[in-house]
Amino acid sequence: MLIEKINNTNYPLVAVLIDPEKVNLPTYSQLKLLLSSNMADLILVGGSTDRPINCSDIIYDIKSITATPVMSFPGSLLQLADTADGILLPSLLSGSSFEFAIGKHIRAARQLQNITEEIITTGYILIDGGHPSSAAKLTQTDPLDPSDIDTIIDLAIAGEVIGIKSIYLEAGSGASQPADDSIIKQVKQHIDIPIFVGGGIDSVEKFAAAERAKPNVIVIGNALEKDPSLLLEISQFRNKLKARTIQSTIA
Repeated sequence: MLIEKINNTNYPLVAVLIDPEKVNLPTYSQLKLLLSSNMADLILVGGSTDRPINCSDIIYDIKSITATPVMSFPGSLLQLADTADGILLPSLLSGSSFEFAIGKHIRAARQLQNITEEIITTGYILIDGGHPSSAAKLTQTDPLDPSDIDTIIDLAIAGEVIGIKSIYLEAGSGASQPADDSIIKQVKQHIDIPIFVGGGIDSVEKFAAAERAKPNVIVIGNALEKDPSLLLEISQFRNKLKARTIQSTIA
């Protein structure tokens, strides 16, 4: 099961987030070439939009070039795809939007009940990344102040208590600053379910900072739309890091 792979990893997994509305960008073909080399551990397909998008064909296309698991990550339940290996199903914990916390799920309840793919429910927590995000605009909610660590921790704990299977700390696409590694570490100390971290990871240095906090999954999206080679740089960094770890263990 995908949740077991996500939960039982010695290193943070790298997930590439593909916005289905941006697959016509010139850089997408370059990104596909990198994905075919299995440089990512997980591929998420979904966008921060409420518009219906047929993601099935996009997921099928990606799965034809890589053995990497591909998950639907719907910004709208109208984006659900039956060609995915699983569904990362978000429920907004931050803010006060009933619609994005459970409302849309209720309307799609019978459809979700009949899905045979693995569903990983995800408590979505928006954190201010210093730049207006499409997720905040879509949900019409304000992101949390990064300094309000108690609220962030309480939301994560509440998500775990009610049975949510993972927590997603999201600074927003195009964020100038990702979720601080101290936030990740403190949330990790209080919950046992996997943690996804996304938004603002646009350099190897920022990836390394997130990696040191040891979330389960680090998600890279918007930055790869501009520069797909970042995935190669991160892959090379990870390989060096793993090699040093092995050498130190042997020594």
